Amino acid sequence: MPGPFEAPFGFDPRSAALAPVKRRPIPSSTAPGPVRGPLEADRITQAPPQGSAPSGTQHAEQASDPICERVLIKWEGNVRTSITPAWAPGRVEVLSAVSPLIRARVDDLRCRPHHRWEPVISKSDGFDADTATRVLNEIGPETANRRQTVDLLCLEANVMWFFEVVAKQLRACPTWEATDGDGGLIASKSNSRHAVRKSQASQSSRSSQWQCWYSETAHWSRLTALQLANIALVLEWDDVFKRELKTVVWDWTNASEAVLETPVERLKATGEEGLDKRREDEKGRILRYMRKYLDDQKAVSREARDCVKRVKKDLKKHNVKLETGHFEDPNIYRMLKKIDDCILKESLAPGEPAVAPQIVNRNRPATPGLLGKLKTLESGVESIFSGGPAHREFVLEMRAAVHRNIIDRQESMAQAMLAWRNGEVSKWLKH
Repeated sequence: MPGPFEAPFGFDPRSAALAPVKRRPIPSSTAPGPVRGPLEADRITQAPPQGSAPSGTQHAEQASDPICERVLIKWEGNVRTSITPAWAPGRVEVLSAVSPLIRARVDDLRCRPHHRWEPVISKSDGFDADTATRVLNEIGPETANRRQTVDLLCLEANVMWFFEVVAKQLRACPTWEATDGDGGLIASKSNSRHAVRKSQASQSSRSSQWQCWYSETAHWSRLTALQLANIALVLEWDDVFKRELKTVVWDWTNASEAVLETPVERLKATGEEGLDKRREDEKGRILRYMRKYLDDQKAVSREARDCVKRVKKDLKKHNVKLETGHFEDPNIYRMLKKIDDCILKESLAPGEPAVAPQIVNRNRPATPGLLGKLKTLESGVESIFSGGPAHREFVLEMRAAVHRNIIDRQESMAQAMLAWRNGEVSKWLKH
């Protein structure tokens, strides 16, 4: 989070009252960011606000606000990268209007001329000096029609989260757009892509009727979905966030893929609130639901009990267990497709014999014994029942119940994360 003011007698950055706290040293990092050369570091430090005139012709009103001399934005473990902003007084007012944190720090600096503000950005905050300079020099309540590629807008969202920029204060934010590398629209608050996930089952038989795990991701890379989720959570594009969360939790491809540096706690890859933990929890939750569903159906009727036995026998035949440890792949949708392959039988084709043809063993008597007759009968009944309407309807209803359960979970998880976001913003507004 943003660092404290630095002074011989500093004060708690989140308190309006003075407090005799010691100067806090900048922590070191075992993985420092790229070191910029002196010229580049100086260019970043001296970057003028957008729209300002060259230094030689700058109007007096555009001169840097004196408090900027006491602001130094630092990068942890990289002493050669820092920003001393050159905000004009008008720019300071704009930033104060959208960020309660900056407003509080500016007020404190004006009241305490011997204090400094030196926030420290760590690697996990997920942005560099160029991005910080661009965002702090450009955004404001009336910044409209901003178009950025997904990767750049994701970095900018990280800057806004770090400096506690309130999306609702960016009145023109609904006109912003996230684009692909060719400038094509991917998402925005008011005009998101409609056909985000489409059914693969429309051309298949009834056994593959649409369920959420037979849908496709909207993006070539799932990293795009993760970046959009980060953007949407910060900029309050709630519909976009709900959409992308389905991919980053239920349709992820690998636990180590696309680890995104983000300050948003709920989107960190690891940790108690991270996505890896959420994926594992959701996988276990679905499998527990399926086991309970089958157990509950045993008490419904004899026919349902027989269907449960058939489902468990099919799973066992494919060596599949409804246990979390049995599925190492973090992709929940792929797990459900694998289960489908085990329990979902196609209807018998017209004219196909209900009993599979027997293979004659010429070394055995032509007339089978009692045991042979029983096995033949069992095989025939099993073949009929596996493709029979009663069992088929049972399996389809089970799949529909699992689908409804997942949809409910997706909505509740999204609402919980959005509520957490709103809670964090409420804390910012108390500065």
